[in-house]
Amino acid sequence: MQSILFTTLPFFALVLCGYLAAHRRIVPESAIGGLNAFVLFFALPCLLFRFGMSTPVLELLNPSVLAVYLTAAALVVFFTIAMTLSRRVGMKDAAFGALVAAFPNTGFMGVPLLVALLGPQAAGPVICTILADMMITSSACLALAQTGQRSGQSPLKALLQSLKAAVSNPLPWSIAAGATLGVLQLEVPSPVLSVVNMLANAASPVALFTIGAVLWRSGQAQAAGAAPAQDHRERAMAMAKRAARGESVLVDPDASTMPSVWPLSDVGGAAPPHQIHSAACWARQGAESPKHKRGAMGGPASMPAAS
Repeated sequence: MQSILFTTLPFFALVLCGYLAAHRRIVPESAIGGLNAFVLFFALPCLLFRFGMSTPVLELLNPSVLAVYLTAAALVVFFTIAMTLSRRVGMKDAAFGALVAAFPNTGFMGVPLLVALLGPQAAGPVICTILADMMITSSACLALAQTGQRSGQSPLKALLQSLKAAVSNPLPWSIAAGATLGVLQLEVPSPVLSVVNMLANAASPVALFTIGAVLWRSGQAQAAGAAPAQDHRERAMAMAKRAARGESVLVDPDASTMPSVWPLSDVGGAAPPHQIHSAACWARQGAESPKHKRGAMGGPASMPAAS
């Protein structure tokens, strides 16, 4: 018990540091999105690339782990939708709620914490669940949400659109790239490997620090209240236009422009954190944003619209 406490205490100490830094304005609120983007697009992909390179493929795609994990995720999604779907809560909101319930904060918290507790051998099963969440759980929930918008889109087309958007996420590509090099037993040039290691080593502390900063900002946003619905619509339509031009769309969930469904930019569930592909799918519909709701995950990573 004591060893577990001593292992986990530094993780939550870093979260507290991030919270206090944001609370005392040592880290300005405008910098939180940059911290999250650094983790999502640079540090975390390098960390997963390194794990993918050193982990056997059968551990990254373990059939037993995938079967158990996806079964559990399917049950969570089914019961969440069954319990929340009503005249007041449509399929779109119920599906987003199911994604919030089923999608854990694996990227920013799960990987470093479990590896610290159980050793490097824990990386394989954790990465396996990340792939399952990004490619299957999130795609299925987003497809259900899109079918609930009454746009006439078939479930199959919505699922294919979600899967197509999922491949724009940098995390599965980093895992695949590392696994490919591992299988082919190719060596990364020393200067490149040094850069990868430096960025990978920065992933855990910066991610945990950012979680704390986002928790503070979430409290500030809740205290201030939600933005007017007209602001939501205007920002959603602006993002829809950018997505239609093929640009990546990053969303600040604390501004209530979209539901909290960020699978791999997941400071709070990040998905998410999340992440990019769910925003692009959602924004392309040109729909009005629903009321701001923060689920059990605590909300995803904060990411302002990319310029």
